[in-house]
Amino acid sequence: VADVGDLLLPPGGIKRSLGAIGAAVGKLAQADKIPIILGGEHLLTWPVVEALVRLHGPELTVLQFDAHADLRSKYEGEELSHATALRHVASVVAPSNIYQFGIRSATAEELSYAREHTHFFPFQVVQPLTEVRQNLLNRPVYVSIDMDVFDPAFAPGVGTPEPGGQSVADMLTALQLLKGLNIVGADIVEVCPPFDPSERTAALAALLIRELLLLCD
Repeated sequence: VADVGDLLLPPGGIKRSLGAIGAAVGKLAQADKIPIILGGEHLLTWPVVEALVRLHGPELTVLQFDAHADLRSKYEGEELSHATALRHVASVVAPSNIYQFGIRSATAEELSYAREHTHFFPFQVVQPLTEVRQNLLNRPVYVSIDMDVFDPAFAPGVGTPEPGGQSVADMLTALQLLKGLNIVGADIVEVCPPFDPSERTAALAALLIRELLLLCD
């Protein structure tokens, strides 16, 4: 296990930042490492998945744990946004390879897209993951955890808190269900420490990092 440090990203240069993220992950993957990326803006999932698809091919499957569908084509006029992250992911993997758990906020457009194209499981994580786990065996799997999948009581330090989310116990159970899968990468995103003076969001994210490392053992 190694902490390879922070990426120096150009302020305001979104496209260049995405390119830098993808290039760094590509080098790690080519070196036969399993990248676990920490953020920040959920849009980073897109270049990470794109880099891993080059190595693992179109069979790469993405598991998203999130309060929001993130399937908008644009958000406030911008195509590059945390709210469009999974729509971009769906341009580099088949939408049918995307599994969305715990979603409790989406536009009508996003709901229509998800119901038609992705595996969409609103509100819950444990029961649907139990049901589909068999389908995930023998596939390269990428795990993306947006910290707002948790109820804000457990993780208030996020950019867009959404009441009614998961408990810590439920998410830990969900992660245990991933044991034995071929995890080829993961990210934990949307941690915003200034929004949480108690630091419990950061502490919870650190716990999730440990659990993901154990899954990759």
